[in-house]
Amino acid sequence: MTRLPVPGLNRRVDLPTVLACEAVAECARTGEPVGVKDVAGLLQLEQSTTSRMVGEAEDAGYLHRGTHPRDARRAALTLTSDGAVLVEHTCALRQRFLDEVTRDWDADDVETLGVLLGRFADSLTTCLPQRNDLSRLLDLVGERTAPQAPR
Repeated sequence: MTRLPVPGLNRRVDLPTVLACEAVAECARTGEPVGVKDVAGLLQLEQSTTSRMVGEAEDAGYLHRGTHPRDARRAALTLTSDGAVLVEHTCALRQRFLDEVTRDWDADDVETLGVLLGRFADSLTTCLPQRNDLSRLLDLVGERTAPQAPR
């Protein structure tokens, strides 16, 4: 598995841990406690898969699992200081990558790309509102027909 070097932590981190931490950070922006179900919804993964990802990130010291303030049966996830460093690093890395790819574009083109990607993300959410809705995707692209024999 590919592991991302994180200079501020002097170690490498695997992609599922990065995704779990970024999702917790994104969900936390609402100001509400973040649970595994919230992370699963954002990542559009099954809750059992997300629970394993979160557990690995917790074991590695990037996430803390506390008690939900309104429901003691549920966990509330927060970033640890190392988790915050990881999210900060990966966001900065992503920005540097985009800056490099678009370095010879004019500012209007970069802005247009941002607007179009936002519209694309909104359309995905509208077309595929349920996580792991492969059947809906196949309907959209007309692939939900009887399998054809190879040529």
